[in-house]
Amino acid sequence: MSHTLRTVMQSGHRKPRAIVAVWTAAVVAAGAVVAVAATGDSPPALAFQQAGHWVYNGTIGALFHVDGGTKQVDAKADGVEGSAGSTALQGDRDVFLVSGSKAVVFGKSTLSVDTSYDLDGTGEPVGIEVVGGPYAVYRDPGTVVRFGKPLTTVKAGGPLADPVATPDGTVWLQRRDSGEFCRLSRGENALGCAGKVPDGHRGGLAVVGDRAVFVDTSAGYASTLDKSGLGASVDLNVDLPDDARIASHEVGGRLPVLDPQRSTLLLADVSGVGSGRPAATVLPVALDAGEYSSPVSSTSAVSLVDYTRNRLLTFDSQGNAKSTTPLAGTGKAKISRGEDGRVYVDDPAGEHVLVVDGDGAVTSVDIVGKDVPTAPNEPLPPPDFLPPPQQPQPPQQPLSVNQPVVPVAPEAPQTPEEPVVPPAAPADVQAQPGNQEVTVSWGAPSGAVSGYRISWRSVSGGGSSGETTVAGNQTSAKIAQLKNGAVYVFTVLAENSAGRGPGADSPEAKPSSDTPGEPKDLKATAGADGTVSLTWTKASGEGNTITEYSVTATGSDRSTVAAAKSSAAQVVVPAGKLQVGLAYTFTATATNDLGLTGAESSPSAAVTPYQPAAAPGTPTATAGDRSLAVAWTAPDLGGGDLVGYEVSAPGLTTQTTTTPSATFTGLTNSTAYTFTIHAITRERGRTSGPTATGANATATGTPGTTPSVQLVSATSSGDRQITATVAVDDHGSGQVTCQVILNGAERWRGACGGTQGITIGGLDYATNYDVYVQPSNSFGLGPVSGHLGARTNDPPPPPRTAEVAKGAATTQSNCSSNCYFIRVALRNFAPNSTVAVHCNSTVDGDYYTYSAKVNASGASDTNVCYFGYGGKQVWVVADGVTSNRVTW
Repeated sequence: MSHTLRTVMQSGHRKPRAIVAVWTAAVVAAGAVVAVAATGDSPPALAFQQAGHWVYNGTIGALFHVDGGTKQVDAKADGVEGSAGSTALQGDRDVFLVSGSKAVVFGKSTLSVDTSYDLDGTGEPVGIEVVGGPYAVYRDPGTVVRFGKPLTTVKAGGPLADPVATPDGTVWLQRRDSGEFCRLSRGENALGCAGKVPDGHRGGLAVVGDRAVFVDTSAGYASTLDKSGLGASVDLNVDLPDDARIASHEVGGRLPVLDPQRSTLLLADVSGVGSGRPAATVLPVALDAGEYSSPVSSTSAVSLVDYTRNRLLTFDSQGNAKSTTPLAGTGKAKISRGEDGRVYVDDPAGEHVLVVDGDGAVTSVDIVGKDVPTAPNEPLPPPDFLPPPQQPQPPQQPLSVNQPVVPVAPEAPQTPEEPVVPPAAPADVQAQPGNQEVTVSWGAPSGAVSGYRISWRSVSGGGSSGETTVAGNQTSAKIAQLKNGAVYVFTVLAENSAGRGPGADSPEAKPSSDTPGEPKDLKATAGADGTVSLTWTKASGEGNTITEYSVTATGSDRSTVAAAKSSAAQVVVPAGKLQVGLAYTFTATATNDLGLTGAESSPSAAVTPYQPAAAPGTPTATAGDRSLAVAWTAPDLGGGDLVGYEVSAPGLTTQTTTTPSATFTGLTNSTAYTFTIHAITRERGRTSGPTATGANATATGTPGTTPSVQLVSATSSGDRQITATVAVDDHGSGQVTCQVILNGAERWRGACGGTQGITIGGLDYATNYDVYVQPSNSFGLGPVSGHLGARTNDPPPPPRTAEVAKGAATTQSNCSSNCYFIRVALRNFAPNSTVAVHCNSTVDGDYYTYSAKVNASGASDTNVCYFGYGGKQVWVVADGVTSNRVTW
């Protein structure tokens, strides 16, 4: 019996880091995983799990390697020719830069170009890094290229959907045309195909655990895949759109699926796939309306690029937001999953990379301008490298096949741990006085912070000193029981395990009983135009006059905005002041005529500013029979939630829908209709309240359908011609053209309508024709009519002929000298009949008649009449057929 053990190569020692050796050592030891078959046979070559990620910069023609663990650029290959956006795929010994149908190969040991290949594929391929690979899958031509020596090309026989690869190195494929499931096993050069997508269903492939699955978006099921095709299925408890974009890997038992029309990330429970356990409820994550990449999974997080706002979003497996990271550069960033389980996001220029770790933590790495090695000084292991054999030692306990085997691996240089240093000084320390109190606030400093220490001293007025501490996640504190009239300075410093950082002082602050009280009962209401209206109860002036209120907005992203000022207990924050779609709470302070500002009010309930939605995108009106299907793409909702779309046209009932489509029926064919479409939105998270009407988009369409035709009859109607009688129904959809087809070939095309006969001539004699008709109009081809048979007429018989010539000489008693027989040839007369032949001349007229017997072929050759006058003409008339004339 054989078992498979997974072993991890580890290093137990440290040595000083040498940058020129970083890449070589990383391949051998930094997280490389190898598979060893414990069969008793000679061990196979190690299959290295490739670490890190290669990025191509077309401006300088160089490839850079980013170590996913250290977040450092540790290798560079110069002089590599490719195009912007080229895909770099790494194998055990080489890296392959793929640009369309061309691949440039360079060796990891030399970091120099080795060779190049012209690949049998068109378009940009999907790259797969997996043990036994890498692979490039050209979807439209259905070509799979396995890189290595030798290069292997495998034809699928038809176009392919997005592929996936399981950890054992098997590439799983789905034919788009036939729906077949195919696999290319590691080391194999031919596809194995079994099973297919159910007729009429759509979906895609993913990897759950170590198994390939097919996600049926039409039925909402996920099914395992194996060598025999579809296996066990589980209902995912979610309605998936046909255009759903499915992540290639699950995250924590949840498969990320993007619904692009609704801008929603769905996290479907796939933990029960293969076991039959019912799926839990799907977890939806609402996204801002816009264009997104397909979701890409790391070990415990899901990432996707928001192309509309040029940022990277990450979430955990439960849909909780992890981070929002701006992207460098312009254009569409490329997002991919590395073989090391991390996610890499490249900017289009190849100058920056975001590395997303398994837990969703994001690190930005600058590519260019780095002093990195262009050739390592240590050779790579050959493909069949194995650790040196060890002398057998008596084990302390029996080895189970379930226990990991940890062989001795070559030492890898270790990156020194960054020393922990005390934090920097807090930024922008402020002190807001109140009645016997001061509120101190500051900005977080750089470096790790475990807590803040706040001390104060009185610089005049006889106040006492003191200090207090707050947690490291706070950036403000209220200091109470201070002396009114005393002037204080507050010092804030941050501390961590390495000690305290430098302190930063506040401006002077003087608590006073004259300080106004705080506004009360602050209420905020979002308007439908991007404004926010605020009201509050007036603050106590403490015997003085309140001259101004200041309102501060704090966003859910912790940003703050000085929103508005007012002399009254109300104000409207104008549109454009706040970011639509971001939730804000508001606080207000009061300032009196002594210039004293009181404490902040309690924050209002959160509101989310929004504004009318943009116009729906790419509106279309697709024709049907007395109907039009109107469709559009979701617009920017201006920070609001969609209530619905209103679709209207003159003379028609307005429709309201929450999906980007509407169908109108009962229309008049060949009549143009113009539709107006706009979105109705409401403040995000609300189920009632004011709504905003968005900008209009229009779409014009003309209903109609293809014509139909009935072939009433098909008959022979003349010499080598057939007349087809048709009955055409144009369905009120305009001029119809009929195509008459005989024995599979078009023989007539022209306008047609109603019931009419169409005559086709120039056909073959005595031929059976299969006749059918296909109509068309501006809406396309209509259905083919039924078939009828018709036979053309037989050919007419050949004409009867009589021909004379001078025959043999004769000496007849009644004939002068030079007398000759008249040779008469009759052709095409009635077979076996008797023909009266009249001999004629210009001398004697019709001078003799005899009977000629024709044979079964209607022919006769006779020599009966004779003639002797020179220079005269002779001919015959046979049953009315006149022969040629011969001059004697």
